[in-house]
Amino acid sequence: MPAPIKIALDVMGADLGPRSALEGARLALENAPKLHLLLVGDESEIRLFLSELPIDISERTSVLPAATVIAMTDSPKDALRNGAESSMRLAIEAVKDTRAQACVSSGNTGALVATSKYVLKTIDGLRRPALLTPIPAANGVTIMLDVGANTQCTASMLTEFAVMGSIVASTDYSVETPAVGLLNIGVEAGKGHEVLQEADNILRESSLNYIGFCEANQLFSADVDVVVSDGFAGNIALKTMEGFSRYIASRMSPEATGVAGLDPRAHNGASLVGLRHVVIKSHGGADAVALSHAINTAMVEARADLPSKIAAGIAKLQSQ
Repeated sequence: MPAPIKIALDVMGADLGPRSALEGARLALENAPKLHLLLVGDESEIRLFLSELPIDISERTSVLPAATVIAMTDSPKDALRNGAESSMRLAIEAVKDTRAQACVSSGNTGALVATSKYVLKTIDGLRRPALLTPIPAANGVTIMLDVGANTQCTASMLTEFAVMGSIVASTDYSVETPAVGLLNIGVEAGKGHEVLQEADNILRESSLNYIGFCEANQLFSADVDVVVSDGFAGNIALKTMEGFSRYIASRMSPEATGVAGLDPRAHNGASLVGLRHVVIKSHGGADAVALSHAINTAMVEARADLPSKIAAGIAKLQSQ
């Protein structure tokens, strides 16, 4: 029987508003009997929603009032300077203070990355955290990182991303020996810029199951389990896939969409890996179903103590 787990949920800041986030919280609670949610945001809005539910879930929820909300237009610096009383900051602080084991937010990505790094700190020896997301593929999912936290990366950072992605593939998706590829414009040696060439050389000497360069058309194949990229190329690739998926889904019946696995909601929730605690970035436009999946990802990673496993992997890399 799984142990009880508590997740801090930032219910503010998403495109669809707090009601949608709270509905996602309800779905997550229905699907996970051992889940407890710390709901962070507008107290009156939260308590009104809870009072309207046909069932009493007060024993599995608690409310942390927040005075402000970090807007999507706020810069990371503004979030750090002015967001001390925001729902996002308070949700992250709750994890630091051990009132929760993980944080989930649909808010401003840059602000979430900056605030999480400032409050929770990165794992010792790690340069930067990375945003990691699962992509539906022939072998179940392909893990891709970075998808937006770091637009420019060094070869050492890409190597660290490879280690973290491999650990997540093993921990979250039970892949025994994840095949790791480095996203490039071709698979041949000599393709790509100098940073990719340097990272390729480092990864070939690592203990990872590194298969070399891979191209974007391999993301959905069974060739690779983990795809490593800087956040600039990764984010463009991810947004292209999301847009194409919505287009294809719009041309199909709802039943066929489900059978084909094209519902992006089932893979919502990017993990901010490399921190000392679990933080999940839900898509800003996520509806209730999508948000419930993000909460489930937070539960899986918190139960597995993913940060400790990543810390061990980074230590091993540095000792090689």
